[in-house]
Amino acid sequence: MISTVPAGAADMLTGSLQWMPRPDQLLFDVLYHPWPTPFAAAGHEAGAQVIGGLELLVRQAALQVERWTTQPAPIDVMRAAGLQALQVR
Repeated sequence: MISTVPAGAADMLTGSLQWMPRPDQLLFDVLYHPWPTPFAAAGHEAGAQVIGGLELLVRQAALQVERWTTQPAPIDVMRAAGLQALQVR
């Protein structure tokens, strides 16, 4: 499942019989703040693999760094910087 809606727009789906996450599902919520969203938290609690928007931003930035520099991007460093920036929000 992929959620690309603004913060709060998918909250009504949590706990709904219309959407029941399963352990074999992958849930990708492109939001990165606030995190986790209720939608992502419900997926995590159900055992689904959950990927957030910060990972999307990091991977997009990594591709840009690699194209500009022809060097491997420091993905772990970039992710840590993103997490740190979100903590001060």
